[in-house]
Amino acid sequence: MNFYIFIIVIFSIISIYLTFLNKDDFNIKLSLKAQKLQKKYCIVYLLYKMSEWLQGPYFYQVYSEYLNLSSSEIVFYFLAGFISSMIIGTFIGTYMDKIGRKNGIIIYGITFTCSTLSVHFSNKPSVILIGRILGGISNALINSIPESWLTTEIKNQKINKKYIKPIFSWIYFMDSIIAIIAGFIGSFLMKGESQSPIIIFNISSIITMIAIFFTILLWNENYGGSTSKKQSKTTKNKSKSKNDFIEVYQLIKKQPNIIIIGLISCLFEASMYLFILIWHPLLTSLCPSDSDSYSDNNNTTCPLESGLLYSAFMLCCMIGSKCSNTLIFGKKIKLSFILFLASISLGIISILVHYNDIQYNFIIISLLFCIYEICIGYYFPTISTIRSNIIPNNYKSMIMNILRIPLNFLVIIVFLNIKYLDNDGGLLCACIFIFISFILMKYFLKLKKE
Repeated sequence: MNFYIFIIVIFSIISIYLTFLNKDDFNIKLSLKAQKLQKKYCIVYLLYKMSEWLQGPYFYQVYSEYLNLSSSEIVFYFLAGFISSMIIGTFIGTYMDKIGRKNGIIIYGITFTCSTLSVHFSNKPSVILIGRILGGISNALINSIPESWLTTEIKNQKINKKYIKPIFSWIYFMDSIIAIIAGFIGSFLMKGESQSPIIIFNISSIITMIAIFFTILLWNENYGGSTSKKQSKTTKNKSKSKNDFIEVYQLIKKQPNIIIIGLISCLFEASMYLFILIWHPLLTSLCPSDSDSYSDNNNTTCPLESGLLYSAFMLCCMIGSKCSNTLIFGKKIKLSFILFLASISLGIISILVHYNDIQYNFIIISLLFCIYEICIGYYFPTISTIRSNIIPNNYKSMIMNILRIPLNFLVIIVFLNIKYLDNDGGLLCACIFIFISFILMKYFLKLKKE
């Protein structure tokens, strides 16, 4: 059996088993208000995520093959995105809190589409660079605006806080399903040697435009900051923005838990971005010449099926999101254990890559990446629930973007040195980042008990 299909079947069975293991936990009956809000959010958010997931497996391929860029040039454009996310994204969160989160997610859709379409200008490096800068801005927006909008709507509509975790678990569960579907669609579209991954980027842009339409149709506007809704629309006083920064600074100073959770998020998500940069070229270099046979030395072309492998990764994410809201053998899995497991899996991969003398490295590393993806699936709904309980809704977008500064800084530092670190060094950095986040999580839990 094809290796990709085999792991997809195995992880599908595990996912089905977990679904029926503890149905009551997963199918918590939401109030009618909560159900309605969840549907509105899911339609919009999952369409945006579908457009992102379609690009995921082919992002590196488009830049290396279609745009014909070298590894160092790809790293340069990646860096441009992270630098723009770090500098512009920090201030854009404050601005989006003021003009409204609905407007913010529409701006995300526009910047993401422009970033996607920039790859059509292969002979104009300046346009590609602008595209990556817009991509960095859109990345900052998608990682703060939707969550801020949802938690504020829960508060505005006076929905019981006990529904927050099941809502996030369901959203990330569905997000994983969407990602799996996107992987299969991408794999189908890429059948045939003449197919270019650029077609996937074009479809992604169309889906984003559809998502913008549904945002306008379904979402209410909500705001952050210390101003009222009416004031938020009209206030243009620069001193007000300054006051917001002062208030946020004082808030963070009073609540060290916000800093700790922010650092945990930064470290874990920095490892994730390193994984995104490394997994495709690494597995391409390791995969055998024939996906069904590990002894064919006549063909040196690697048939890495990015779409199918990506679907397997997303299945693992779905398993992780399911575990976040399910009792396993009667016990609740702790985030600290998940962080430790993620660190160990990346650490082992780093060692295997460094000592590249194992015949089945491709299979072992692919499976370890799958374990890491399970950890990612568990992490997101859990950390979103924690953030919703400790970060005030008024300044949520602003705080989340400020706390992403260390994330972007870490990724930039590693990217600048990736040619010296190589894949094993990059993965070792990711392993260390997560291990530090594990220590911080232990400290956070200790403070919580006290």
